[in-house]
Amino acid sequence: KQWYQRRVAITAGGVEVLNDHSLIAFQGPKAVPILQKGIRHSLSQLYFNHTTLADVHGIPCRVTRCGYTGEDGVEISVPDNKVVELVEKLLDSDGKVQLAGLAARDSLRLEAGLCLYGNDISENTTPVEAALMWTIGKRRRAAKDFPGAETIMKQFSAKPKQGQRRIGLIIEKAPARPHYPILNMDGDVIGEVTSGCPS
Repeated sequence: KQWYQRRVAITAGGVEVLNDHSLIAFQGPKAVPILQKGIRHSLSQLYFNHTTLADVHGIPCRVTRCGYTGEDGVEISVPDNKVVELVEKLLDSDGKVQLAGLAARDSLRLEAGLCLYGNDISENTTPVEAALMWTIGKRRRAAKDFPGAETIMKQFSAKPKQGQRRIGLIIEKAPARPHYPILNMDGDVIGEVTSGCPS
């Protein structure tokens, strides 16, 4: 946590919390072309994990090319007093835009193999345990210049792998739900479902 706070202070000059803004996740294979009709900024120039200030259907917003569905899309930060107006404009902008809840988002992120902080991972989960070593590049692995490097690289180098691991499950009948125990063939608890939806 201290490393992160120092890093943010050095690179970004701090973090501003906006308690008077809402977030709209506008996701799907047609999200960007549909949104482009209501924004002057060229979304083809807004790359993944980049952000810009722009008017969306005439409403000042922050638009970030990101999302958590495994599809292309954006997240739109909009003032609270304009969120309903913007949602209505997005719904009216194309006959195919529909509202979806968190369960729909969860099913898409699980299909894409994306884990959710607080469900599948926490500050106590290492990238090795979470099957997220792809997020640490070869240069950083070699330099060991990241928080927790000693522990993480020791786990990564261990043969055979030990400790907890995040894995994906395919369920043939009713979906496994969060916190259901996972049993081995002898009936011993060997894990727990962290996220679940129909396979």
